[in-house]
Amino acid sequence: MEDRILAQADRIQGSGYRCGQVLASAVAGNKLMRMGMRFKIIAITFAVSLTVYVLTIGGFVYWQDSGMYLAAVKELGLTPATGFPLYIILAKLTTVIFSFLDFTITVHLFSAICGAAANAVIALTTYELFVYGAPFFGSAQKTHDQKSDLWAAICSVFGGLLFGFGFYTWSQAVNAEIYSMQALLSVLVLYFLMKLARFGPLELILTKEQMKLLFIIAAVWGLALGNHLMMALPFAGMFVYCLLINPHRKSCAKTLGIFCAVAFASFLLPYLYLFVPSKENYFYFGDLSSFSGILQYITGFQWTGRGGWFSFPLDRLADYPRIFYEQYMIGGLLCVGAGGVLFFKNYRKLFWALIVFCSLSLFGSWCYLHGGEYDMWIIPLFAALSFFSAYFIYVVRMRALSGLFAFAAVGNSIFVNYHIIDRSKYTYAQELGSNVLKNLDLNSILILSGDSHISTAFYMQSVKNFRKDVTVVVRDYLRVNWYLEQLQLVHKLLLPPQIFVPPGVDEAEAVTAELIRYNHATRHIFCIKRPDLLVDGVFAVPSGAFLKIEKKQQVELRYWEYKFSTADLSELKKSERKLAPKYTYYGDGSFDIQRRTYIETLIEFKAQSLLTLADWYFFMAQGSEKAQKKEDSLEFYKKAQGLYKRAVEMVPDGKNLNLMFAAATVSYKTGDYDSAMKYIDKYSELRGQQSPQEQLMSRPNLGQLFVILSEIHRSKGETFIAQIYQDKAKQFISNIPEVKTPVKEQGSK
Repeated sequence: MEDRILAQADRIQGSGYRCGQVLASAVAGNKLMRMGMRFKIIAITFAVSLTVYVLTIGGFVYWQDSGMYLAAVKELGLTPATGFPLYIILAKLTTVIFSFLDFTITVHLFSAICGAAANAVIALTTYELFVYGAPFFGSAQKTHDQKSDLWAAICSVFGGLLFGFGFYTWSQAVNAEIYSMQALLSVLVLYFLMKLARFGPLELILTKEQMKLLFIIAAVWGLALGNHLMMALPFAGMFVYCLLINPHRKSCAKTLGIFCAVAFASFLLPYLYLFVPSKENYFYFGDLSSFSGILQYITGFQWTGRGGWFSFPLDRLADYPRIFYEQYMIGGLLCVGAGGVLFFKNYRKLFWALIVFCSLSLFGSWCYLHGGEYDMWIIPLFAALSFFSAYFIYVVRMRALSGLFAFAAVGNSIFVNYHIIDRSKYTYAQELGSNVLKNLDLNSILILSGDSHISTAFYMQSVKNFRKDVTVVVRDYLRVNWYLEQLQLVHKLLLPPQIFVPPGVDEAEAVTAELIRYNHATRHIFCIKRPDLLVDGVFAVPSGAFLKIEKKQQVELRYWEYKFSTADLSELKKSERKLAPKYTYYGDGSFDIQRRTYIETLIEFKAQSLLTLADWYFFMAQGSEKAQKKEDSLEFYKKAQGLYKRAVEMVPDGKNLNLMFAAATVSYKTGDYDSAMKYIDKYSELRGQQSPQEQLMSRPNLGQLFVILSEIHRSKGETFIAQIYQDKAKQFISNIPEVKTPVKEQGSK
């Protein structure tokens, strides 16, 4: 390779290109020494990364989409668009190779291998940049001796490890999701791009080595696109920038066309997998019955084609400083910032190429609103910034001091993140999946929403073979015809040939009502939220954290069986201060995010059990009130008040707007005016923290609370104050009604 680069450098030098002489001197050293150094860089970075990753992987499912991927790999099924076929194929192959290991551990091991490999490639790319330079971007290095090569290698390993032990990269390297493999594909594109940059500008006639590298870059980029479409914009922008700074860009049209064709073919190749799963597969989420269906599935048009998925939310933009801090900590941020300034001085064109890549990565994750994992979407951005962090250590003259600082920065990341990310005994998400299913009646239908509920339930059924008699229905997919066909074909659910959706009614609600109508007589049905449309003769009765569809108004309080001690709760309350939402120091200085998250999750579901029952009593009280059964009505209101009070004490920070509204209403109905006014004050405080759009949605409830305040003051003889509140109520609601059932408000917990 060095011989070809040297020959190319001589040609460049002869043509007058200013970096040719420097490039020639850079590659004229000991080839064997540098080959050995490359091997050591890869081996050390990969071994250290993989060792730490393996120590922190576990055999249990994690939150969000982790269970969906594990189920898809187990069943060789079809995940929701865009499918991620390359991940499923390679993860399945890993489970075959390591068939002697636990299935879940093996899939997590695949992510760990991808993450460690990505760190090693970053280190290798950085080393070769320091040694050989990048003449295409107008930069090259001075002649290196053996000591300089060794220092370049040390700094490169530092850059790879700082990236690998950041919070987001590490957390995905021990998780069954696509982002660790995405990091590997992204850094491979950067590696081959830097390799191509050693040849100088692209001319009309390219050498075989240049054409080979171009094809490799296109192929790997295509695979990265197939793994996650978020890689389209940043790499496209970077490639356009490279084309614009190429002095012979006008002669590159044919080469560009071939490049795009190779990338497109590579993008489509893994999608041949789509024809492997059959529609009878238990885990099949897609419509591949037509060309348009396949096209929508591959492009994700099922999501991107819906309105409201693109915007510029300021709250997400304000969240990025926290994300960068959590990834790098203070030492890493200093290296990236200072290194970026120094990099700009010596690698100006390459600096702008990386800035284009990073800016477009950030822009894509900011404006695309589908999904909440925008912090994971920018992991390739962190990979690009690794050049800056390594360069800062590389150029500092006091090598002993800078080396010590680099060691401290990496060590601090490991020390802080190890305890947070350690999944070796993390059973909480798996316990959630077990609790979701275990208390249901035999052969039940469970209508779910929310990633963690759905994902963990599918994992327990597919991987753990637990409660496969339960049919898990994803509520959000009830809007699409192919999913309804899947429910009828595989799960034998009954549905009418056509479903009428009343004007102004969510389609998923209309389908839920029909699903209940056609199946409640033969199967038990549970819902995570109260259906807005219920057929006559059935009721949504509280059952644990769910609502069970019953033919009679029987009330059954069934708490979920979570075990946690009073010591856990007291430690939760000892939380002294927050560095960032994901990091919490306890009073004794310990660092424990997992237990805190788990306890808060348990409290949330415990409160949900209370709320479903309290809402039920509220509903019964209103029915008795309309039937003029005052004694029954008061009794139901008192029961609801007690449950709401317990829920208020249980919900973290009391930040539940609907809960405060309901608690204020039932307190007023029972004559407990002091409590009602306290809840109204808290409601007003929480509403003030909402966005203008959310405040608009909550206007009816606020108007009803003003009515309550007016009646309270009127009962005390304070008619003037009562009239003021009544006038305020008229600003929010046209007619002054009696208090109604709480209206679900956007943005509330």
